[in-house]
Amino acid sequence: MDAKPRCFLGLLICSIVTVGCNAPSDNEPKLLLDLKKKCEEAGQRARAAELEMYSTCRDSSDPRYAYNNVLKTCLYADRCYAGNSYKFIMDAFSRSMLIRYDVRDGYYSGTLPGLPAKPSSGKDVFDATFRELFGPNTEPPD
Repeated sequence: MDAKPRCFLGLLICSIVTVGCNAPSDNEPKLLLDLKKKCEEAGQRARAAELEMYSTCRDSSDPRYAYNNVLKTCLYADRCYAGNSYKFIMDAFSRSMLIRYDVRDGYYSGTLPGLPAKPSSGKDVFDATFRELFGPNTEPPD
């Protein structure tokens, strides 16, 4: 058998298996609601710990919580406009900083794979990363 037909056949089988595994079930809305609730709870715990360490950020906080299917974790995004102003997205379970954007100097840092090495604007990178992780119609903390 030629390599092209085998490759196509392999892709077709993978597609069928993937579609079958991702078919919606009757329990899906309940599972999504439970997952959303767990993520919000995990995010609120991460937020409480963050505010305990940086209490001056309390008044400028603008939290967002979401489950990310690709990373398979709950995310917590927020901002702090006290002292060294910054925005961030963290893994709510491990409290690891996935991306942090320092507003004053325009730099960003983080552990999220695939972050560009030298962005034209740290804000643009942060906003694009936020929309990629939280959904295209979700507004980042501002």
